[in-house]
Amino acid sequence: MKTRNLFLLCVLMLALVSAAPCQQVSVLEKTGKRIIPDVEVPSLHVAPVIYYKPALILLNLYDTVSETVYWRRNFTDQFLETWADSRMYPASRIFGFIQDSIYFRSTAWTDYHLFVPLIYSGPVNLYYTRHIQNLGEVRMISKDAQNPDYHNSMIVTGNVPRRYANEFTYFVTFPWDTLHMIPVTRRGISDFAKTYLRAYPDAYREAMKYERSSASKVLTYTLLPVAVIGTAAFLVAEGNPAYFMAIGAGALVTYISVKIFIKPRMLDPAGMIGIIEKYK
Repeated sequence: MKTRNLFLLCVLMLALVSAAPCQQVSVLEKTGKRIIPDVEVPSLHVAPVIYYKPALILLNLYDTVSETVYWRRNFTDQFLETWADSRMYPASRIFGFIQDSIYFRSTAWTDYHLFVPLIYSGPVNLYYTRHIQNLGEVRMISKDAQNPDYHNSMIVTGNVPRRYANEFTYFVTFPWDTLHMIPVTRRGISDFAKTYLRAYPDAYREAMKYERSSASKVLTYTLLPVAVIGTAAFLVAEGNPAYFMAIGAGALVTYISVKIFIKPRMLDPAGMIGIIEKYK
């Protein structure tokens, strides 16, 4: 069923996303637990199972359509596949969708087009996605007869390495331009804060807690390289195997200490919500 009533669509969106903090946390929990693979094969003797669910698809700011769909996540252009006729609704060609009372916006990010869930609603809206483990791509052809030239690539995925388990990318929309999705990562949080949060001291200070410490920068870019060069020169001059072992053990202890005690804080979704909440 389609509609061109923008007012009703806005009312629906506000009803879904204007959640209390406890409700927003539940959205975060729901999206964090969406771990059902695109095709689940319990055994070699059981046919693959795909879980389709009802969704309200936002084709644009004016048109909507209700479908029973499955969210195909392991593609460079994520898409919704319909139960009735296997039609595709790519993230690059629609505005978003609502499913299980969760609002998903479509956005471009590096080489991908993604659906990202809304986890905080207010003057500033916040969306997020996890790290994508791309082990390779297989070119696929669209099933959309009206767009025969459309191509998409399936991502060959695997378990996310431990070092990326808590890597998130966030997308922020400000009240002066709710359509523009601004990407934010832990590595880019300082630039984001300096660009957008200078006029909001509480939010700025909270964001800068995730910036790398001065001590870490000095050790990484100054002291450690100098120490490595100096140690190498000393070993070449002395040539004593005992020195190699002692200095190697000391270097290992120093490296581990730097990683453990001076590493920057991880910017998890709860932490990012804490920054955005202080935007007042």
